[in-house]
This record gives sequence, structure tokens and C-alpha cells, in this order.
Amino acid sequence: MERELRVLIVEDCEDDELLLLRELKRRGFAVCSVRVETREALARALEDAEWDVVISDYIMPRLDGLTALRLVKATHPDLPFLLVSGTIGEEVAVEAMRAGAHDYIMKGNLARLGVAVEREVRERTERRKTQEHLHRAERELRHLQKMETLGQLAGSIAHDFNNLLGIIRGFGDFAFRALEPDHPARADLEEMQKAARQAAGLTSQLLVFSRKQVLNAVLLDLNEVLQGMDRMLRSLVGQKIALSLELYQGLPLVKADRGQFEQVVLNLAVNARDALQLGGKLSFTTAPATLDAAYVSRHVDVVPGEYALLTVSDTGCGMGPEVLARLFEPFFTTKEAGKGTGLGLSTVYGIVKQSGGHITVESERGRGTTFRLYLPRALGGEEEAVAAAAAAHPARGTETVLVVEDEPVLRTLARRILEGAGYSVLGAGNAAEALTASEGHSGPIHLFLVDTVMAGGSDADLVRRVVESRPEARVVFVSGFPAQSVPRPEFLCPGATFLQKPFSAEALLVALRAALDGPGPAAGKAGGPTRPADSAGARGAGGPAA
Repeated sequence: MERELRVLIVEDCEDDELLLLRELKRRGFAVCSVRVETREALARALEDAEWDVVISDYIMPRLDGLTALRLVKATHPDLPFLLVSGTIGEEVAVEAMRAGAHDYIMKGNLARLGVAVEREVRERTERRKTQEHLHRAERELRHLQKMETLGQLAGSIAHDFNNLLGIIRGFGDFAFRALEPDHPARADLEEMQKAARQAAGLTSQLLVFSRKQVLNAVLLDLNEVLQGMDRMLRSLVGQKIALSLELYQGLPLVKADRGQFEQVVLNLAVNARDALQLGGKLSFTTAPATLDAAYVSRHVDVVPGEYALLTVSDTGCGMGPEVLARLFEPFFTTKEAGKGTGLGLSTVYGIVKQSGGHITVESERGRGTTFRLYLPRALGGEEEAVAAAAAAHPARGTETVLVVEDEPVLRTLARRILEGAGYSVLGAGNAAEALTASEGHSGPIHLFLVDTVMAGGSDADLVRRVVESRPEARVVFVSGFPAQSVPRPEFLCPGATFLQKPFSAEALLVALRAALDGPGPAAGKAGGPTRPADSAGARGAGGPAA
């Protein structure tokens, strides 16, 4: 099979050109060529077309070979340049090679020409592929850095906003309970609490995007999850859209949060439905996949290994490159004002990434969209994480709790919740105050409730001293970030409980009761790692943050 070859020939003799072309055709090339013999013609040819190789004579009346070489290298430094001459000597050949020529061939030995051209074209192709891989990797790295920066910003905003929402929801709940059932202000408070819960949902999505949401990871069969959602998906997309599930039998299990994965499926289905306004096809397909070293070399954020692949394809309107470039950014949306928050696909991105996975998207205007989600295969021997059941009505307590929180309003809120449940409460705005309160309290302190963000700063040593001053006390650390994303300072003693903000009054009381009734600090030290509080409780209704 002939191989196409575009050759720019710098030669003043037509007969010599025919000899070059005959040799290249004998080698199996289908040659498209142009012959030039002046500096101006060479410059125009380089500008007007793309060439695979330049073959130049050395001695010509209006343009010498070295001048032609310099012109080519000035504008096309990677274009192979071969000198062909009947008179070139060894010194001239060395000079030409130093100037950038890739080879020189004597006209009396043109049999070497085809071999030299094949070699140079092959090496140029390989160089271009390498450069393309590097450029793609650089683009992906810049994109990942941008998404990481956006994630850090989103997580910080969500953390601070969760504190404010905790105050609004907590004190709103106190006000609601204080009113008589027929009080006209109760309806206003209900609307306020409803809006606060919706806002908490948005901040939760920001935490998902920033990969700072608590995941209840269990072993999942993606096929089983999709089959369980089949009826819901068909109802969601409507009758105009033909929905199909193509599920691979024997799909490897993955470890992920079932609720979060269901949210991924729903978000992608809604996205496809919006792109299929006139109807069409939507398919969910599963298959095993192996991402090897070659794939990883082209994607800087991927770990090689075995994956379960979910492909979601639609025949909708598709997207252009300007939309694809920003598709996963939070608050980016192509919908009109009031029709979307711009958090759906950023949530998908965050869940997949936090689950250790990888996501790609392909789309063209008018040609539909395909998402590919790779979730790593669960390792052998992994067991399902089992969440502890939260008590429907948390038990009251009589113990003494020292609350260490630098936000005065949150400290007041925690005091009201705990005192309302029967606890005795001491308060401190920083670690120094906590140490003073601990040393000045003559009775026992049964539990420390400590904000890790404050404690993880310059007060870390003092917080450690506070905890060590009461070795019998239990510890509950709280933060707007989950345990796995909070830098763990050395004072996070084994056996301590972690509770993520925002949480309801019930979730706080459950966490305290579990910490107080569970194994003591000594048992915790022997037992190993820090244990998280019940994640279901941390996501419960209500939501004041302490």
C-alpha cells in the first residue's frame, strides 16, 4: 500500500527532480511534490502548504543548499531537511549537519534516499506525538490546578457559610418551639427554616465539588444501583426519550457512597434530558475497563488499574468547545437565569474524584454528548462500611462538657442545646481560656467539644495541654470539613470522635452520648485510629453548627 508523502524539492534541474521522485516511488511512496529553485519560491512554498520533508541540492545558480537549510529551519525547525549532491565533500557535509540538516546523500547512491526519508518521517511523527502528549498533559495539569483552586475556594466558602446557617437554623428552631401552635409567626419561621435547609443543600454541593464532603463508602454493584433507579429515571426523562440500560454481567464491585452515586446518575440524567428537548436516545452502559500506563501518561490525574466504567450517552444538542472547557466549574451554566444553579455537573465531578475515580466527556454541537465515569475496582478483602444507627430520641445527660469554640454565637448555641439536654457546660473562646477553665474547675470534666480549625492553628500546643490535663475526658472534634480532609494535628488522640458541621441538635447529642458511653480514652489508645461520628446523624435534619 502506497504511503502519501508531501515533498518540497529545492532543485534547479528537472531531470534530477525526476530521479528523486522515481526513487521515492520505488520505495512505496505516493508522492505529491513541488520544485523550487529560488529563495522567494522556497519561502512561498513553506508558507502555502505543509510538507513532510525537504530535499535540496547543494549547488544551484540562484540558491545554495546551506541558505535553503537556514530558511527552512527559521520557520519550520522540526521539518526534516535532506541534502542531495553529486559534489558535496566531507567537510561541507559536516557543516550542513551542524547547521541542522538531517542527512546528506550522494546522487550516485540514491538508493539511500528512500531509507533516509522513511526514517526522518517516522521520527518526526514520533516527535510530534510526544509533543502532543506533553501539550495535552500540560493542558490537563493547568485544568486540574484551576479546578483545585476553585475547589479550595468553594470549600472555604461552604465552611464559613455552614457556620452561619447553623446559627440561623439553630436559633430559628429555638424561636419556633417557643411559639404557641397558633402563633402567626410560626409560618414565617417555617419558611425561613425551609430556605435555610435549601441553602445548606447548596453548600453541601460545594463541599462535594471541593471533595470535602463525608462519604459513607460501601461496596457497590453499579448494575444493581442502576436497575433500582430504572423506574425513577424513566419517569424523570419522560416518554419522548428512549432510555436504555446496557449492563455488563460480572461488573467489578466498587467502593463508593451509594447516595452520592445515585446523585451522580440523576444529575447526568437531568443534564441529558435538558439536551433532548425534542426527544432522542439516552443510554447507561457499564463495562469493566483497564487504564494502563499509556492512558495514564496522557491523563495526569489517573492511577493505573482496574475500573468499573459507566458510560452515559445521549443524542441531544451537544456542546461546543467553549462550554466543554468550563463544564465542571461550579456555578457555570448555559441555562437562563433562575433555571439552574450550575452545581449539577460540578457535583458529579467532585463525587467521582472523591471516590478515587476519573471522568471524561466528549461532545459536539448537534452530535450528542458522552460521559465516561471510571470508578476503581474494590480491592479484595474490603468490607462494607456499616453506619451506626442514630437514636431517634437522644438520651439526656448530666455530665460536664467544656465547649472550645472561637465563634461566640456558635458557642452560645452549643451551650443552649447541651444545657437543654441536662448537661453542665463550660465555655472557652480559645485554647488558653480552655486551659484556664479546666484548671479552675474543681469537679470532673467528662468531655471536650473542640473546633479543629481553631485548634489546628497556633493554639495546637495549648489544645493538646487541655486534653492531656484531663486524661479521663472524652473528646469530640468538630469542623466544617470532614475528618479525611482536615490536617490531623498530633493532639487528635486515638479514640476521639469527629463530627462534621453543619449538624442538627439531635446529631450533636447523639455524638456526645456515643462518645461518653463508648470505650474510654485508655481503650481508644489501645484500639487505634480516630473513629468518626455517625455520618447519618451528621446529615440529619435540623442543622445548627457548634
